[in-house]
Amino acid sequence: MTTNYFKQETVTPPAQITLGAHKQQKLASVVYSYDKNVSKLVIPVALPKGVELNFEEVEAIKVLLTVTQDGETKKIEDTATIEASHRRRISYILTDRLKGYQGKVIMNVYLDLKNGQQIDLAEYGFTMVRSAIDQDIPEIEDFYFKSLDDVITELRQKADAIIKDITVDLSELTGSVDTVNEKVNQLDSKANEISDQIANNDFRNFIMGKEIIIDEKATMVGKVSGSLVENPHKMYSNMGKAILNPSQFNYEIGTASYNDSAELDNKIYTTQTSAAEQMRQVGIPFDVVADIDRKHPGLFDALGATTQSQKVAITRKIVDGTISPVAYAKGSGASTTAPGTSRSQVNMQLWTGSMWQGGLLNPNDQITLLRYKNQTGQRVQDDGCVYIVLYAPPSDGVVPSVINIDQVYLEYQINFKMSDVFVAKNDQFTPALIVAATAGSDDLNNYTKAGYYLCRTSVYATNVLNTPVNIAFRLEVQELVSSGDLPGVNQLLTTYHTSNTSFKRFSRNLYNGTWSEWREIPFADQVQAKNEQESALSGLLDAIKFKEYSTNVDDKITVRRSGNVVQICGTLTPVTTIPAGETSIFKSGSLLPSWARPRDQLVCNVHHGTNVAKFLSRVSKEGGLSIGRYSEPTTNNQIAMPAGIWLPINIIYIV
Repeated sequence: MTTNYFKQETVTPPAQITLGAHKQQKLASVVYSYDKNVSKLVIPVALPKGVELNFEEVEAIKVLLTVTQDGETKKIEDTATIEASHRRRISYILTDRLKGYQGKVIMNVYLDLKNGQQIDLAEYGFTMVRSAIDQDIPEIEDFYFKSLDDVITELRQKADAIIKDITVDLSELTGSVDTVNEKVNQLDSKANEISDQIANNDFRNFIMGKEIIIDEKATMVGKVSGSLVENPHKMYSNMGKAILNPSQFNYEIGTASYNDSAELDNKIYTTQTSAAEQMRQVGIPFDVVADIDRKHPGLFDALGATTQSQKVAITRKIVDGTISPVAYAKGSGASTTAPGTSRSQVNMQLWTGSMWQGGLLNPNDQITLLRYKNQTGQRVQDDGCVYIVLYAPPSDGVVPSVINIDQVYLEYQINFKMSDVFVAKNDQFTPALIVAATAGSDDLNNYTKAGYYLCRTSVYATNVLNTPVNIAFRLEVQELVSSGDLPGVNQLLTTYHTSNTSFKRFSRNLYNGTWSEWREIPFADQVQAKNEQESALSGLLDAIKFKEYSTNVDDKITVRRSGNVVQICGTLTPVTTIPAGETSIFKSGSLLPSWARPRDQLVCNVHHGTNVAKFLSRVSKEGGLSIGRYSEPTTNNQIAMPAGIWLPINIIYIV
């Protein structure tokens, strides 16, 4: 049976046999302790120009794994195989002897040839992570109550409220024995009431995995116009020839009008217009997300929602099919069949995200109940609100368009069970939506909770602060170490484009309270394009001083890069006598390509030319290339370089 190595990484750049020291290369792979026979590394081997190595002559490939455990360095010796000899590729299946280890692993690779030669080829580093199943995690009975803290707190608050209602000043009990007994009986009664509530609440059902159902009502009780502190819901009164969309309502009613609409008490809120062809309309956004957050603090966190978009997604799930807007109202407007007379009618509709829906109406001249029962679908909008509208027939300029409201509210149920809590805590594969309807309304600096997030449109992405690009994206957040109690976070952002030129990845870290800059992560083909380059230098030569020795291919002045190794080779000859000293071979303003420049040092090489004469070459970190100090082999005295001499160059260095 063929083994599928689901976690296979082809190492880039290739392992390079060079004269210089090889640096430890960090692998992209993160290996989990539970992994077995699924992790495979494929290591291509690159050779310097002119060097031949037949992999059929490789007798053994040795692998040395070094780990540090309990302050002690330990080593594991293993072997790798040849993946494809004609392509010089090494294959290594990660040993299961690392099972249970957690931390950094250093991997060295060695080649033993059949002729007795040995090569220290490469060094790599990767990370082992202990899988959750291999950790000492307590059974569910030991910790699931932590997810129920908010439920318990709510029960205690209710109990405290009941006790507070019957708290008495002991000084009042100084009266007759009958009075004292009455107070004691009251206390006993309240104590029994508390016990009954605790015994009969949904807590027991929750523990048993049954669904919790909580009936809620969003009302205008306590609403203060212009404020969201006391009550998050709103009412607007506008007019228009057609029914306005939710974003078009902008005239909020006053506090007294809110009070008239809060209770069914015959205190009527009335709004009207006599403008011709205009309908009086009342738009009402019930902020269900805020309503739940205020009445059940901690519920969203228990269900894995911390951002607004996550809370909206959770709300849609736990209230779906239970939303019921209610209005006690009547209305009137101009008759369409008898001009100058009035007809009674008020309509109520529900916003679906793109249009108003529903045909409820009251055709009578008396306050009547209007109710949509158990609405399903996307009734909760991206801002967390459920929108309804009440509207009356238009005015004809004489007969007004009038709406009368005694009470308006929204009924809904919260439905969830224990499994929802654990799914929310552990399900990191369903991304939460990032919705930023207005500029600056969301900020990626706030996304520090591990999980996946999705910004579906570039419009939303443009409105989100601290993004590397203004196009739709997917965000992955992982927890990292940090200092003290501050969170450590890594964010990985991937754009939605499918074309190679537009599809990008970016990453940044949060450490010790400070975000790093976003860094773009190149793909393998981009790295390959950068690290495997070649360029002719003939066009950069100072033609007054130098030219290529001949038109042969081997004499062409060329710079090439493979991985982090750069080679400059070819043959020069002076066009005229060059005075003793050093001189640039390039014309003014010309330099080596940026990918071929030494990182931070000057590269010097000694070469032999005509009659074994010696000369020096220098490559500067700025990209300049000069030769000079031409000397005879017998005296070592520096002399001028005669025209027409042979100056072969072969410079190799690390970048």
